[in-house]
Amino acid sequence: MADFAGRGRPLLAVVLDQAGTLFEVEARAALMAALRSVRLVAIAKPGEWRAKLTDRWGEKLEIIEDAAGEYARSAEFVQLILNRAVLNRDGLR
Repeated sequence: MADFAGRGRPLLAVVLDQAGTLFEVEARAALMAALRSVRLVAIAKPGEWRAKLTDRWGEKLEIIEDAAGEYARSAEFVQLILNRAVLNRDGLR
């Protein structure tokens, strides 16, 4: 996120409302909103967000997608949570 925010423009993060995630969409949106570089967070369905944003902001909007990076970051985060759960369970933390 910091790489994108370094471009000097406000950063809008779209949190997809989809199944199979570790947290509910509202919790993920709150986490994104807590980032200093994020100016606005929108929750949207996977197939709807692009049209809604371009209808609203048109040419002013630069869309940057990083699906592979997002998948990798999500997998790392899930692994971190699982590792902490194991440490807590085993009394090592």
